[in-house]
Amino acid sequence: MDASLNGHISGMQRVVGAVWYNGTDAIKQGEAVCYDIANGTATAVSGRRHNQVVRPTAATANAFAGVSERSYPAQANGQFIEINMPGSKGVMVALGADTVINTPGRAVSSRRATSGAARSFLARR
Repeated sequence: MDASLNGHISGMQRVVGAVWYNGTDAIKQGEAVCYDIANGTATAVSGRRHNQVVRPTAATANAFAGVSERSYPAQANGQFIEINMPGSKGVMVALGADTVINTPGRAVSSRRATSGAARSFLARR
């Protein structure tokens, strides 16, 4: 927390959520995750669809959940992670190969941005 006089101006505003990451690989701070909308039977009600996340794919890109708050090591059976959900401001967002349409990829870097930028990133997939 920034206790300076302008801390309320320069500090980030986070909308935090704890979700289950179904992947077994490591996840880095700022990487986007989407809700696992393919989980379960399409006609059956399932609470898991709004608290389990996966890496973005063409099928899940419209179900953007947020960006990882910090880096997590690989786990064999998945793990709980903390995410900054849409509406967060000033959080780290990992920008990667598909940030600009029809350009060659670049190495992943982290920048301060809003989670709205992450949504734009996914929209350009």
